[in-house]
Amino acid sequence: MIGDIIRKARISKGMTTTALADEAKVTQSMISRYESGKVLPTPAVIKRIFKVLELDAKKLESSVASDSDFDQKEFDMKLARARSLSVEEKKAILIMVNSFLKNRDAEILISNWKRN
Repeated sequence: MIGDIIRKARISKGMTTTALADEAKVTQSMISRYESGKVLPTPAVIKRIFKVLELDAKKLESSVASDSDFDQKEFDMKLARARSLSVEEKKAILIMVNSFLKNRDAEILISNWKRN
């Protein structure tokens, strides 16, 4: 999702991952990981990348699914299926969930800080 936005904007500007990384003050490998969806950038990094790519935050907001697009039944089925995974697979999912929650907590902190 956000990785696709970054990749498409970078390519449309004719930038390499190295050039974007240099301007956004992150490593090239992190840009690659963001674009592949392996890692979610922090809100501060998103802001720097969007500034370099001249993207509006509304572009990100419009790419996030609305509540009406959420399928609770599908979510519950996926969770039930995840229970049958191996311990190693469950560990990998836990790493991703922890990363997501960490980024979400950071976004909430930044949002609260901006309000004060």
